[in-house]
Amino acid sequence: MPRPQSSDLSQRLYRSALHHLARHGYAACKLAAITLEAKTSKQAIYRRWPHGKQQLAIEALRFGFSRVPYQAAGSASFDEELDTSYAALQHALTHTPLGLAYLTCLGTQELRPTCQLLLAEQRIFFRQIYLYWGRSHIMEAEISQRLSRVFFQCILEPAIEQQS
Repeated sequence: MPRPQSSDLSQRLYRSALHHLARHGYAACKLAAITLEAKTSKQAIYRRWPHGKQQLAIEALRFGFSRVPYQAAGSASFDEELDTSYAALQHALTHTPLGLAYLTCLGTQELRPTCQLLLAEQRIFFRQIYLYWGRSHIMEAEISQRLSRVFFQCILEPAIEQQS
């Protein structure tokens, strides 16, 4: 019987991976640095993710996106649900390592399809709001437009902070 895995350790590895991906980029991100920060060994990574860095990077991004507190459809007004949900996503992308980690993985050819799928998963939360309020006819165009602004801000804010 396999040894049970600690969810606390997995979360430490996710957080460390996001931090290192955001700071160094995918190519320069080293498992040794991730494990050192998470206070564990490479064996802990390979037990969880047999394909190593690539799997860990995707699961770390999935973990980061799962922490975005989207507003549930039908819990407030249409505008408030959308504004709150976009603000939560923008905050996660600009004030945590998630945004830069996502962008660096999106720029990595072998991770791009999975990163695009992760973004498609985020769109589901916004679609639910549009569908609940009966506004499906404008849904895709508005979601694309607002997500473009959120990701533009994700790219722009770190650049502005570096200039300061």
